Amino acid sequence: MKEEFKIDCAQRDCSGCSACFATCPMNAISMKENDEGFLYPEIDSEKCTNCGLCSKICPVVNPKYSNTSEPDCYAAMANDEIRKDSSSGGMFPMLAYTVLGNGGYVAGAVWEGKRVVHIVSNKKEDVEKMRKSKYLQSSMENCYSDIKQLLEDDKEVLFTGTPCQVAGLKAYLRKDYEKLFTVEIICHGTPSPMVFEKYIDENLKDDEKFVNTDFRDKVNGWNLSFITTTTTNTRKFSFSSQTDTFLKVFLKNLCLRQSCGDCKFNKIPRQADLTIGDFWRIKKFSKKLDDRKGTSVLLVNNQKGQLLFDNIKNKLKVVKKVPIKYAIKGNPNLVGSSKFHTESANFFKLIQKRTLKETLDYCLSGGADCMILNYWFAVNYGVILTCYGVQCLAEKLGFSAKVINYRPNITYKYEGSFSESFANKYLNLTEEVKTYDDFVKLNNCCDNFIVGSDQVWRASIVKTHSTNVTESIYLLDFVNNKNKKLSYAASFGKDYFDGDYIQENIFRHFIKQFDAISVRENDGCKILDKTFDVKNSIRLIDSVFLIPKEKLDDLTKEYKKEGKYIACFVLPYFKKAKWYKNFLHDMEDKLGLPIKKFNFDSKISVEEWLAYIKNSEFVITDSYHGTCFSIIFNRPFVQIKNSDCQSRFETLFQMLSIEDNSIDKNMTEIDLERVLISRDWDKINKRIEFEADIATKWFEDAIKAPKKDFSAYNDSNFMLIKSQLDMRHSDLMLFIHKNYRKIYCKYYLMKILRVFLKKSKRKALTAKIKEYKTLRRIYKKI
Repeated sequence: MKEEFKIDCAQRDCSGCSACFATCPMNAISMKENDEGFLYPEIDSEKCTNCGLCSKICPVVNPKYSNTSEPDCYAAMANDEIRKDSSSGGMFPMLAYTVLGNGGYVAGAVWEGKRVVHIVSNKKEDVEKMRKSKYLQSSMENCYSDIKQLLEDDKEVLFTGTPCQVAGLKAYLRKDYEKLFTVEIICHGTPSPMVFEKYIDENLKDDEKFVNTDFRDKVNGWNLSFITTTTTNTRKFSFSSQTDTFLKVFLKNLCLRQSCGDCKFNKIPRQADLTIGDFWRIKKFSKKLDDRKGTSVLLVNNQKGQLLFDNIKNKLKVVKKVPIKYAIKGNPNLVGSSKFHTESANFFKLIQKRTLKETLDYCLSGGADCMILNYWFAVNYGVILTCYGVQCLAEKLGFSAKVINYRPNITYKYEGSFSESFANKYLNLTEEVKTYDDFVKLNNCCDNFIVGSDQVWRASIVKTHSTNVTESIYLLDFVNNKNKKLSYAASFGKDYFDGDYIQENIFRHFIKQFDAISVRENDGCKILDKTFDVKNSIRLIDSVFLIPKEKLDDLTKEYKKEGKYIACFVLPYFKKAKWYKNFLHDMEDKLGLPIKKFNFDSKISVEEWLAYIKNSEFVITDSYHGTCFSIIFNRPFVQIKNSDCQSRFETLFQMLSIEDNSIDKNMTEIDLERVLISRDWDKINKRIEFEADIATKWFEDAIKAPKKDFSAYNDSNFMLIKSQLDMRHSDLMLFIHKNYRKIYCKYYLMKILRVFLKKSKRKALTAKIKEYKTLRRIYKKI
């Protein structure tokens, strides 16, 4: 079978200049529109001869910078009549008319329906169509080959376009032609033609036909407050740059081509003979150079550019040499690329099923189809990967997902940790949420809120992870009645609810207002039923099992297997136990392999942690997610029991029909033959796939289901408990205000708070106050 040839230029770098398309001698390359509306080269493997010419001439793969690194810079104005119908100072028509007067041709961008294409012409009426800014990526069609033919026929040609298009033309021609002159515009980035077409369709009335759009209507003069005017066969309509949805999307860098974020040609030396654009902020140099009718910046990049400029400068109304630093201040794209909006990738996903305005509003407000809340910020490998798993599940189903960027005050260890590194790379985080009001504002930009996975309903953990908001945020108490509350594989962490009577009542109140509830353990379903009288819950597999295999492979690809070893991921509190040390020595002897120990203090990345498990021969762990990934990577393992909720392991083993491989200090002998040889991984993998399908279907149905009505929900008992809680907090705050002096005592105040909220009430508090006063007296003497 013939091997398919690929162009070296990766899609993220391809500027769409079409040089490869125009060059291919076998016509094996065509320019095809992708989902974002941009043209990319596509190779027909049947026609391709693998000559590699497309890669050799690609200007992105082989960029060239032959012009001066110190171009002369000018502020220039054509006469008022020309400037009236120009976007800025009228440099293009001045240059084009000169070339036409010499019997030459001009290449530029014109409207063709709702799209923009490049043409070559020697007719003035066609050149008039090339005038004015067109904020779209144009299609080159046969422009390059037409220019080459004219140059071979000894015709003078003026080419105008973006820097990447100039580079593409030069690469295609492969030699310098004396009669070719190139002019580039200062390029902010090329927006998607598909997005513009959507914008027009949403603004046209029935039976209207689009004619053109003037992106820089000078009805209010030349300034940064643009007016966009669209002409149809029956009317004209205008928007300001502050209200026009397409301009806002463009200027916010939401709809630019991938390569525009790291453009190879937005730099000095420039690509063309001349560079032209708006001389924004020319007032900083001289107020006389801004009469609000349009001022152009013009860079002379080589001798050809000087020749072109010399032919028009005596015809200009104003021409003034200006230090180039003033041009750069007003046009930073002269020396750098536009920085993509953080929602750029999300924008193109959302635009497929929303209007342009809805998508814009969603992106600017940090919106998404669903938002995830869990302990992703904890310095814990499993926790952050459960969050990533829920995000992957949502994206697999075509929903945009964001992780609520809430980090409680206790997470000072987060900065510089492996969790921070992973979150910055792979999690779609919202703007940081610091207060309860910030949580409430999220209702404006999302319809579905998801809590989970992991121990998000373990009362003792919730208490510490909600220090600067309320204890009920993990019950989604901030979500209003218009939006949905869902839990994905939430865990209580134990086989019973470990909260006090106030927490129990708060849980009961909010948990009954969930639209769909799933938990991770069988015990979770029992707790919901018996403690909170919730009958409609379902047990689902942990979200780490929903991370696609290709994503896991991508995460671990940098860490190749180096020798055979036993991976040991066990918390440090076992390390001094004699039975544990003996067990490790026994495993080394039986397997004949060294042990690699690592834990949360090892400071290895999440990716390396995964690779340690994936590349091992055997895993020893007391970690729930260490066990999960041993199963995902089909690694034989032994789980060391600890005192913290063994029921989650029991549920996992039962769910996947895995024999219990747990050991403790009373049972350190294992059947190695059973563990190493007889494991039926194919059967286990099919069971994982089955459970993942159930979870996926549940998640999709939960998101798409109609919102339940909880507006009439009232629980007088809850309101009583809540009022008691508020009152107790007020009493305690008063006590702290009167007595708190030393930071050392803050720990004891937290102790008082915990006791204060228990059923023992005032007696315990009184005892603690006495203890506190005694400690203060001791502290003063130290």
